[in-house]
Amino acid sequence: MPQDLIALAAALSSAGTPFCTATVVRSEGSASARAGAKALVGADGRILAGHVGGGCVDAMVAEAAQEALRTGRPGRVEVELSDELGATGVPCGGRLEVFVEPHTARPRVLVVGSGRIVQALSEFAARAGFDIVVDDPAGTREQYPAADGVVTDDSDYSRLPVTPDTWVVIATHHKSDHIAIQEAVRRGARGISMIASLKRRGSVRQLALEVGVPREALDAIRCPAGLDLGGSTPELIALSVVAEIVAVRNGGTCRPLREVRHDGDGGRGGGCPSH
Repeated sequence: MPQDLIALAAALSSAGTPFCTATVVRSEGSASARAGAKALVGADGRILAGHVGGGCVDAMVAEAAQEALRTGRPGRVEVELSDELGATGVPCGGRLEVFVEPHTARPRVLVVGSGRIVQALSEFAARAGFDIVVDDPAGTREQYPAADGVVTDDSDYSRLPVTPDTWVVIATHHKSDHIAIQEAVRRGARGISMIASLKRRGSVRQLALEVGVPREALDAIRCPAGLDLGGSTPELIALSVVAEIVAVRNGGTCRPLREVRHDGDGGRGGGCPSH
Protein backbone atom coordinates (compact mmCIF):
# COMPACT_ATOMS: atom_id res chain seq x y z
CA MET A 1 0.00 0.00 0.00
CA PRO A 2 1.37 3.48 -0.85
CA GLN A 3 2.76 5.41 2.11
CA ASP A 4 0.12 8.15 1.90
CA LEU A 5 -2.65 5.55 2.17
CA ILE A 6 -0.87 3.82 5.05
CA ALA A 7 -0.57 7.12 6.93
CA LEU A 8 -4.22 8.02 6.34
CA ALA A 9 -5.41 4.54 7.35
CA ALA A 10 -3.41 4.81 10.57
CA ALA A 11 -4.87 8.24 11.33
CA LEU A 12 -8.43 7.05 10.70
CA SER A 13 -7.92 4.00 12.89
CA SER A 14 -6.42 6.09 15.68
CA ALA A 15 -9.41 8.44 15.58
CA GLY A 16 -11.85 5.53 15.61
CA THR A 17 -13.22 6.52 12.20
CA PRO A 18 -14.65 3.62 10.16
CA PHE A 19 -13.44 3.20 6.58
CA CYS A 20 -12.91 0.58 3.88
CA THR A 21 -9.92 -0.48 1.86
CA ALA A 22 -10.78 -1.13 -1.78
CA THR A 23 -8.29 -3.22 -3.77
CA VAL A 24 -8.42 -4.09 -7.46
CA VAL A 25 -7.83 -7.85 -7.53
CA ARG A 26 -8.48 -8.41 -11.26
CA SER A 27 -8.17 -6.06 -14.22
CA GLU A 28 -8.87 -6.90 -17.88
CA GLY A 29 -8.96 -4.91 -21.09
CA SER A 30 -8.68 -1.14 -21.08
CA ALA A 31 -9.72 -0.66 -17.46
CA SER A 32 -8.24 2.48 -15.92
CA ALA A 33 -6.87 0.72 -12.83
CA ARG A 34 -4.44 -2.18 -12.69
CA ALA A 35 -4.52 -5.14 -10.31
CA GLY A 36 -3.16 -4.06 -6.93
CA ALA A 37 -4.48 -0.51 -7.14
CA LYS A 38 -5.98 0.63 -3.83
CA ALA A 39 -8.21 3.33 -2.38
CA LEU A 40 -9.59 4.22 1.03
CA VAL A 41 -13.34 4.79 1.17
CA GLY A 42 -15.15 6.72 3.90
CA ALA A 43 -18.37 5.74 5.64
CA ASP A 44 -20.25 8.12 3.32
CA GLY A 45 -18.92 6.30 0.24
CA ARG A 46 -16.47 9.05 -0.68
CA ILE A 47 -13.04 8.08 -1.99
CA LEU A 48 -10.65 9.53 0.60
CA ALA A 49 -7.41 8.65 -1.17
CA GLY A 50 -6.15 6.38 -3.92
CA HIS A 51 -7.69 5.24 -7.19
CA VAL A 52 -9.58 2.10 -8.25
CA GLY A 53 -11.03 3.18 -11.57
CA GLY A 54 -13.02 6.38 -11.21
CA GLY A 55 -16.48 7.14 -12.57
CA CYS A 56 -18.77 4.15 -12.70
CA VAL A 57 -16.34 1.99 -10.69
CA ASP A 58 -16.23 4.47 -7.81
CA ALA A 59 -20.02 4.57 -7.63
CA MET A 60 -20.27 0.80 -7.24
CA VAL A 61 -17.34 0.64 -4.81
CA ALA A 62 -18.96 3.36 -2.69
CA GLU A 63 -22.17 1.35 -2.42
CA ALA A 64 -20.26 -1.83 -1.55
CA ALA A 65 -18.18 0.00 1.07
CA GLN A 66 -21.23 1.34 2.85
CA GLU A 67 -22.76 -2.14 2.91
CA ALA A 68 -19.52 -3.65 4.22
CA LEU A 69 -19.36 -1.13 7.06
CA ARG A 70 -23.01 -1.79 7.90
CA THR A 71 -22.60 -5.57 8.09
CA GLY A 72 -18.96 -5.77 9.13
CA ARG A 73 -18.27 -8.22 6.29
CA PRO A 74 -16.02 -7.71 3.25
CA GLY A 75 -17.45 -7.73 -0.24
CA ARG A 76 -16.51 -7.91 -3.91
CA VAL A 77 -17.53 -5.68 -6.79
CA GLU A 78 -17.40 -6.97 -10.36
CA VAL A 79 -17.63 -4.22 -12.94
CA GLU A 80 -18.21 -4.88 -16.64
CA LEU A 81 -16.89 -1.63 -18.07
CA SER A 82 -18.20 -2.18 -21.59
CA ASP A 83 -21.71 -1.49 -20.26
CA GLU A 84 -23.15 1.83 -19.17
CA LEU A 85 -23.10 1.65 -15.40
CA GLY A 86 -24.34 3.73 -12.51
CA ALA A 87 -25.49 7.32 -12.65
CA THR A 88 -22.58 8.43 -14.82
CA GLY A 89 -23.61 6.37 -17.85
CA VAL A 90 -20.00 6.37 -19.03
CA PRO A 91 -19.19 3.51 -21.43
CA CYS A 92 -15.74 2.18 -20.65
CA GLY A 93 -13.91 -0.92 -21.81
CA GLY A 94 -12.70 -3.93 -19.88
CA ARG A 95 -13.50 -5.57 -16.57
CA LEU A 96 -12.55 -4.96 -12.97
CA GLU A 97 -12.99 -6.90 -9.77
CA VAL A 98 -12.55 -4.95 -6.52
CA PHE A 99 -12.28 -6.41 -3.02
CA VAL A 100 -13.76 -4.15 -0.32
CA GLU A 101 -12.63 -4.68 3.28
CA PRO A 102 -14.23 -2.81 6.21
CA HIS A 103 -12.18 -1.37 9.04
CA THR A 104 -14.15 -0.52 12.15
CA ALA A 105 -12.65 0.46 15.48
CA ARG A 106 -13.21 -1.66 18.55
CA PRO A 107 -15.97 -0.24 20.69
CA ARG A 108 -14.53 1.85 23.51
CA VAL A 109 -15.34 2.27 27.17
CA LEU A 110 -13.98 5.54 28.55
CA VAL A 111 -13.98 5.58 32.35
CA VAL A 112 -13.72 8.94 34.11
CA GLY A 113 -12.63 8.47 37.71
CA SER A 114 -10.27 6.56 39.94
CA GLY A 115 -10.09 3.78 42.48
CA ARG A 116 -11.08 0.13 42.74
CA ILE A 117 -14.34 0.47 40.82
CA VAL A 118 -12.48 2.02 37.87
CA GLN A 119 -9.82 -0.69 38.01
CA ALA A 120 -12.48 -3.40 37.97
CA LEU A 121 -14.45 -1.62 35.23
CA SER A 122 -11.40 -1.54 32.98
CA GLU A 123 -10.70 -5.23 33.60
CA PHE A 124 -14.25 -6.45 32.96
CA ALA A 125 -14.75 -4.20 29.93
CA ALA A 126 -11.45 -5.32 28.41
CA ARG A 127 -12.51 -8.96 28.77
CA ALA A 128 -15.79 -8.07 27.06
CA GLY A 129 -13.88 -6.88 24.00
CA PHE A 130 -13.78 -3.12 24.52
CA ASP A 131 -10.91 -0.73 23.98
CA ILE A 132 -10.35 0.85 27.42
CA VAL A 133 -9.31 4.40 28.25
CA VAL A 134 -9.19 5.72 31.83
CA ASP A 135 -9.33 9.47 32.50
CA ASP A 136 -7.68 9.85 35.93
CA PRO A 137 -5.42 12.85 36.75
CA ALA A 138 -3.39 10.74 39.16
CA GLY A 139 -3.57 7.50 37.20
CA THR A 140 -0.71 5.34 35.94
CA ARG A 141 -0.48 2.42 33.55
CA GLU A 142 0.52 0.26 36.53
CA GLN A 143 -2.78 1.08 38.27
CA TYR A 144 -4.81 0.18 35.20
CA PRO A 145 -2.99 -2.67 33.45
CA ALA A 146 -6.08 -3.60 31.42
CA ALA A 147 -6.41 -0.11 29.94
CA ASP A 148 -5.22 0.72 26.44
CA GLY A 149 -4.61 4.30 27.52
CA VAL A 150 -4.58 6.49 30.63
CA VAL A 151 -5.33 10.23 30.31
CA THR A 152 -3.84 12.32 33.11
CA ASP A 153 -3.77 15.90 31.76
CA ASP A 154 -7.45 16.58 31.21
CA SER A 155 -8.74 18.42 34.27
CA ASP A 156 -11.53 20.16 32.34
CA TYR A 157 -12.47 17.08 30.26
CA SER A 158 -11.72 18.96 27.05
CA ARG A 159 -9.61 16.07 25.75
CA LEU A 160 -11.96 13.16 26.32
CA PRO A 161 -10.98 10.61 23.62
CA VAL A 162 -14.52 9.91 22.43
CA THR A 163 -15.05 7.99 19.18
CA PRO A 164 -18.43 7.39 17.50
CA ASP A 165 -18.59 4.05 19.34
CA THR A 166 -17.53 5.16 22.82
CA TRP A 167 -19.50 4.53 26.01
CA VAL A 168 -18.52 6.96 28.77
CA VAL A 169 -18.72 5.86 32.40
CA ILE A 170 -18.50 8.65 34.97
CA ALA A 171 -17.31 7.31 38.31
CA THR A 172 -15.81 10.41 39.93
CA HIS A 173 -18.45 11.78 42.34
CA HIS A 174 -16.81 15.11 41.58
CA LYS A 175 -18.21 18.61 41.55
CA SER A 176 -17.48 18.85 37.82
CA ASP A 177 -19.32 15.67 36.78
CA HIS A 178 -21.77 17.83 34.81
CA ILE A 179 -18.85 19.16 32.75
CA ALA A 180 -17.76 15.61 31.93
CA ILE A 181 -21.34 14.92 30.82
CA GLN A 182 -21.39 18.09 28.73
CA GLU A 183 -18.19 17.12 26.93
CA ALA A 184 -19.29 13.50 26.39
CA VAL A 185 -22.56 14.69 24.84
CA ARG A 186 -20.84 17.36 22.75
CA ARG A 187 -18.39 14.83 21.36
CA GLY A 188 -21.13 12.40 20.40
CA ALA A 189 -20.61 9.53 22.84
CA ARG A 190 -22.74 6.52 21.99
CA GLY A 191 -23.87 6.24 25.60
CA ILE A 192 -23.21 7.58 29.08
CA SER A 193 -23.45 5.85 32.45
CA MET A 194 -22.95 7.54 35.81
CA ILE A 195 -22.25 5.67 39.02
CA ALA A 196 -24.20 7.74 41.52
CA SER A 197 -27.21 7.74 43.83
CA LEU A 198 -30.62 9.00 42.79
CA LYS A 199 -30.08 12.10 44.95
CA ARG A 200 -26.77 12.89 43.29
CA ARG A 201 -28.26 12.22 39.86
CA GLY A 202 -30.76 15.03 40.49
CA SER A 203 -28.14 17.59 41.48
CA VAL A 204 -25.80 16.73 38.59
CA ARG A 205 -28.70 16.83 36.15
CA GLN A 206 -29.64 20.34 37.29
CA LEU A 207 -26.08 21.58 36.87
CA ALA A 208 -25.88 19.99 33.42
CA LEU A 209 -29.10 21.71 32.37
CA GLU A 210 -27.68 25.04 33.52
CA VAL A 211 -24.63 24.67 31.26
CA GLY A 212 -26.80 23.82 28.27
CA VAL A 213 -26.86 20.03 28.05
CA PRO A 214 -30.09 19.10 26.20
CA ARG A 215 -32.78 17.53 28.38
CA GLU A 216 -33.19 14.57 26.02
CA ALA A 217 -29.46 13.79 26.31
CA LEU A 218 -29.73 13.79 30.10
CA ASP A 219 -32.78 11.53 29.93
CA ALA A 220 -30.69 8.96 28.03
CA ILE A 221 -27.97 8.75 30.71
CA ARG A 222 -28.06 5.51 32.64
CA CYS A 223 -27.92 6.53 36.28
CA PRO A 224 -27.67 4.89 38.70
CA ALA A 225 -25.53 2.83 36.33
CA GLY A 226 -25.67 -0.94 36.17
CA LEU A 227 -28.01 -3.87 36.60
CA ASP A 228 -29.37 -5.05 39.94
CA LEU A 229 -27.04 -7.93 40.81
CA GLY A 230 -27.61 -7.61 44.54
CA GLY A 231 -23.97 -6.81 45.32
CA SER A 232 -22.20 -3.72 46.61
CA THR A 233 -18.47 -4.46 46.32
CA PRO A 234 -16.45 -2.44 43.78
CA GLU A 235 -16.04 -5.56 41.65
CA LEU A 236 -19.76 -6.36 41.58
CA ILE A 237 -20.69 -2.75 40.87
CA ALA A 238 -18.24 -2.75 37.98
CA LEU A 239 -19.58 -6.05 36.68
CA SER A 240 -23.15 -4.73 36.77
CA VAL A 241 -22.16 -1.58 34.85
CA VAL A 242 -20.32 -3.48 32.12
CA ALA A 243 -23.18 -6.00 31.87
CA GLU A 244 -25.65 -3.18 31.31
CA ILE A 245 -23.48 -1.58 28.63
CA VAL A 246 -23.17 -4.89 26.78
CA ALA A 247 -26.91 -5.53 27.05
CA VAL A 248 -27.85 -2.08 25.75
CA ARG A 249 -25.37 -2.24 22.87
CA ASN A 250 -26.57 -5.69 21.82
CA GLY A 251 -30.28 -5.08 22.30
CA GLY A 252 -30.44 -7.54 25.18
CA THR A 253 -33.49 -7.87 27.41
CA CYS A 254 -31.66 -7.89 30.78
CA ARG A 255 -33.87 -10.83 31.70
CA PRO A 256 -32.90 -14.41 32.66
CA LEU A 257 -32.25 -16.57 29.60
CA ARG A 258 -34.60 -19.24 30.95
CA GLU A 259 -37.40 -16.72 30.43
CA VAL A 260 -36.21 -15.10 27.23
CA ARG A 261 -35.80 -18.36 25.34
CA HIS A 262 -39.49 -19.13 25.65
CA ASP A 263 -40.77 -15.78 24.42
CA GLY A 264 -40.82 -16.64 20.72
CA ASP A 265 -39.39 -13.17 19.99
CA GLY A 266 -35.86 -14.25 19.19
CA GLY A 267 -34.65 -13.25 22.63
CA ARG A 268 -34.98 -9.52 22.01
CA GLY A 269 -38.17 -8.82 23.89
CA GLY A 270 -38.17 -5.06 24.10
CA GLY A 271 -34.56 -4.34 25.03
CA CYS A 272 -32.90 -3.59 28.34
CA PRO A 273 -35.17 -1.24 30.34
CA SER A 274 -34.05 2.33 30.91
CA HIS A 275 -33.78 3.91 34.34
